[in-house]
Amino acid sequence: MKLGRRCLYITIALWTSVALSIQQSPSIRFVDRGGKMRAQVETVTRDGVLYLPVDALRRIVDSDMRRKFDLTGKLTLVIKQKRIELHLGTSSATVAGQSEPISLSHPPLVINQRPMLPITFFTEVLPNIYNLEVAYNPELQRVRIVETKDTRPRVRPLEGFLVVVNPGHGGADRGYQGSGGVLEKEITLAIAKLVETYCHQNGIRVALTRDRDYERRPLERVQIANQSGGQLFLSLHCNASYTAKAKGIHLYVNSSRWHRQSDVSTSSTGSATHQKQITTLSQEDFISQSRSFAAILREQLKISTETLTPLTEIPLTTLSEVYMPALLIELGYLSNAADLEKLTNFDSQGAIAESIGAAIVEYRASLITGQISNDGE
Repeated sequence: MKLGRRCLYITIALWTSVALSIQQSPSIRFVDRGGKMRAQVETVTRDGVLYLPVDALRRIVDSDMRRKFDLTGKLTLVIKQKRIELHLGTSSATVAGQSEPISLSHPPLVINQRPMLPITFFTEVLPNIYNLEVAYNPELQRVRIVETKDTRPRVRPLEGFLVVVNPGHGGADRGYQGSGGVLEKEITLAIAKLVETYCHQNGIRVALTRDRDYERRPLERVQIANQSGGQLFLSLHCNASYTAKAKGIHLYVNSSRWHRQSDVSTSSTGSATHQKQITTLSQEDFISQSRSFAAILREQLKISTETLTPLTEIPLTTLSEVYMPALLIELGYLSNAADLEKLTNFDSQGAIAESIGAAIVEYRASLITGQISNDGE
C-alpha cells in the first residue's frame, strides 16, 4: 500500500513538473534599431493584454530607475530623472512637470504579487516623455526601442518635403481578390492611410492619389504626383501567383535594364500584369535616389520580417512617367494563405506601414545631411 502511494506521489510530482514546464511564462524581446536584442523579459497575459514586470524598465530604459509602491496602489517611477506616477487599476499616468496626464489603453495591475505594466505603457507613455520611438510587433513578440536623438540629425526640416503614396486600384478596379473576398484595392488603401498617419506624426507631408474607394486612371495618378511637387513616390499593390508558395513583400525600381538583388528566393510567375508592362521611360534620372530609398526600406523591413526583401529593377508602366524617386511595393501575395492573413490583420498592416514610414523618415534625414543627393542624375 505504501509502495502504491509512493508511486502515486511520484506520478503527481512528475505530472506537475511537466505541467509547469508547459506553462512557462512567455517572453518578449526588446531590440535596438538594428534588431540586436537588448533584453528578453518574461510576460504575463491578462484579459488579452500583455503585462511586464516594472523592473524590466531597468534593463531596457534606465539602469538607475527607482520605484516606490505603497499600500494605496500608487506606483512611483523615476526614469531618467523624470517622475511618473501611476495607480493600479487606473488608466492614466502623471508626469512631473506636465500639466495633463497621459492616458493608457490598459491600467497597471498587481499580478502574482508583483506590480506589472501593460505593454501599452511602453508604446504609449514612454514615447510621450522621452526621445524614444517604440514599436511593438505582436507576431514576432518583439519591441523595438530607438532613441531618436541617436538616429535623427537635429537640423532644420527639409523645405517642402512631400511623399506621394499611390494606393493601387480602387472603385470598379478591384485588383486581385484573395480567398474570402479580400480585395487588393482595400488592402492598399488601408496601409496607405497608416503610412500617412505615421508620416504626419513625424512632420512629413503626404499626398494620396486616392483617399477613398474610387477609381483613378493611371494618367490621373501620374498627374497628381507630378503636379504635387513631391520628392518621393510610392505605389502600393498586392501580388498574386499561380503557385501558393510564392509569398512575401517585393520591391520594384523602374529601370530599362532588368536587374534583381535578393537574398530571398521567391517565385513571381503569376504576378500582377502591371509589373510586366513596358513603355518608354522618362523616370531614370532619379534611379539613384530610388535605389537609395529601396535600400533603406529593405533594412527597415528586415527588422520586422527578419529576412531580406527582394528588390527587382525592371521597366514599369506604373512608375515610368513619374518624375521623382519612385518605388513600387508589392505588400504580399493575396494568393498565399499566410500573407493573406497578415495583410488583413490590423497589427500586421501597422507593422508594414511603420517600416515604410520609418524608411521615409530616414530617407528624408539622408537628404538633409547630404548623404543622398536631392537632385536628379
